[in-house]
Amino acid sequence: MTLKCAVSLVCAAVTWACSSASAYAMSEDARIAKAVQAIDPQVRAWRHDFHQHPELSNREVRTSKKVAEVLQGLGLEVRTGIAKHGVVALLRAGKPGPTIAYRADMDATIGPELNDLPFRSTSTDSYLGQQISVSHLCGHDAHTAMLLGIATVLTGMRDRLPGNVMFIFQPAEEAHVNPGEPFGAREMLKENVFELFGKEYAPAAIFGLHVLPREAGTITFRAKTLLGSSENVLVKLTPAQAAVRGHDLTHEAAPADPVIAMAKMALALEDLPKLEQESFAPPPHIRIGDIKTAFDFRTGGMTLDMNIDIAVFDKNVEQKVHDWVTGTVQSIATQSGVAANIRSEQYAPVLYNDPDLVKQLRPAVVRAIGEKNIVEQYYFFPAADDVALFQSRIPGIFMFLGVNKPGLKTGETASNHTPKFFVNEDTFQAGMRAMTTVGLDYLNLHSKAAKTE
Repeated sequence: MTLKCAVSLVCAAVTWACSSASAYAMSEDARIAKAVQAIDPQVRAWRHDFHQHPELSNREVRTSKKVAEVLQGLGLEVRTGIAKHGVVALLRAGKPGPTIAYRADMDATIGPELNDLPFRSTSTDSYLGQQISVSHLCGHDAHTAMLLGIATVLTGMRDRLPGNVMFIFQPAEEAHVNPGEPFGAREMLKENVFELFGKEYAPAAIFGLHVLPREAGTITFRAKTLLGSSENVLVKLTPAQAAVRGHDLTHEAAPADPVIAMAKMALALEDLPKLEQESFAPPPHIRIGDIKTAFDFRTGGMTLDMNIDIAVFDKNVEQKVHDWVTGTVQSIATQSGVAANIRSEQYAPVLYNDPDLVKQLRPAVVRAIGEKNIVEQYYFFPAADDVALFQSRIPGIFMFLGVNKPGLKTGETASNHTPKFFVNEDTFQAGMRAMTTVGLDYLNLHSKAAKTE
């Protein structure tokens, strides 16, 4: 056989293999689309139920019970009570391969809903000593319902799955709005959520979806940074004289004023983005909020408590920004004759989409919803989501599903966490197709890779 003939045969074999793989993908995509369409009415019913019965962070008793019942009904292995009310299920595949994970958040948030829906929330709960309205104003009810739909579809494909699937229903994503509440993702990781079913089933990648008021049925994502970090630095300022002596200052010089020190800190912190434009691109967001003062009649001094919120958009400089902020506060406090007690609490690191995964799996999203419905995110959202903690442990992709009413563009409707935030349920099929196809492509790609190694 001549070299030319051999090359021709190889090329023909490759062409046949590619066309066969393409035909397989198309047939599997068609099955997914059909299964998603079949489960869609049930997904809407689940969403209506969750929407009408919202529960705040760390109180998701009814929601988690309903989720567990559905997953158990699918015949999955289910763990409950993770991080209080988290639910995790494992779908063991019919074929060997890696494990992937999906994550959805379940909790509602504070505030009334003003949409005129037959399943509108009228729930209330106790919050910081007051009775307040509770509603799904961020779309977590949709996330939970869609992931139950995805679990149903993938369970129906169990025999063909070249790998396992873990479904993580996370509590307390909104816990940061209620001081002192434990954060859901952080608590689940403390309880080794990825190894609940044994190390051999620890997921190699994780995928998530969040609804957003954008054009209906679009999917938005990007490689690397998608959302910023969120850190809260808590500072207590006390006059240094009062802090040392702690008693009668009547005949002493007046203690230093923490309010003046705070004003200096605010001006200095405002300069960070300006001074560090070249070091931080884009610059971090730093703001001071929740300032409280109190006069101590025993010492004649004023104390001041303040919060400093930090959002960073580059995971490589998170620590640098933290050190700059706390160092600036401490330095100005010392110069002003004020004692500073500083502690910090990070809600979430930078949400980072693994570039290799995005490159590998973007074709799956294209097949699921069409190229024209993909929005390439070109800027960073000044928001955070604690799914970033999961994606800081294992590679992942987080995407946004546009849920506007037909014809409404980005910016033309109410945003998340507002009373008129609206979710168009006609977009659910697009979201479920995209997520299911992404997961299945990952399993197919990586189970084949494992076989050839």
